[in-house]
Amino acid sequence: MALDDEVTNVEFPAKTLGFSEKNRKWTCFYSYHPENMCTANNGIVTFKDGNIYKHNASNAAVGQKYNYFYGNPVDSEVHVVSNEAVSNNKVYKAFSQESDDIWGVNFETPNNQSSNLVHADFDTRENIHYSDIYNDTNSSGGLLEGDRMRDVTIIAKLKIFKNVLTRLFAVNFNFSPSFRSNK
Repeated sequence: MALDDEVTNVEFPAKTLGFSEKNRKWTCFYSYHPENMCTANNGIVTFKDGNIYKHNASNAAVGQKYNYFYGNPVDSEVHVVSNEAVSNNKVYKAFSQESDDIWGVNFETPNNQSSNLVHADFDTRENIHYSDIYNDTNSSGGLLEGDRMRDVTIIAKLKIFKNVLTRLFAVNFNFSPSFRSNK
């Protein structure tokens, strides 16, 4: 078999891209792959295996729930990047989320540090969920005694599974300048 044959036989997972007519640009990737899709009033409708699905809605009368795509449960997931003062090194200390419910969070930095927070790590005050950011899981000592999360930027990958509407309004990062660098 020639190399060209190997390349043409490779299967890639399907992706669905979202385009905004208002902004005239591609806006997002969706994790589902419908046979067809369209807008209806102010919602999205997709078709799969001869069935019709209305997105961003719960319709218990016909067996549809939030976070079920084509009959399968799927987590809601949002990725947020903290890049204030992007050229300056920072020590990331705390994280908060303004949401209906607590989302789990995985943190990653460009220098391959990682950390995470689960539901039990958060303290809720006045409908805002707060937590310290634990240490780097890849360093000696791990989450509790490892190196502090530090870099010029950090990505927070938030995940939750709920079969009812759950809204995420804002996330906040608390950091201080890193004194290990010249900035």
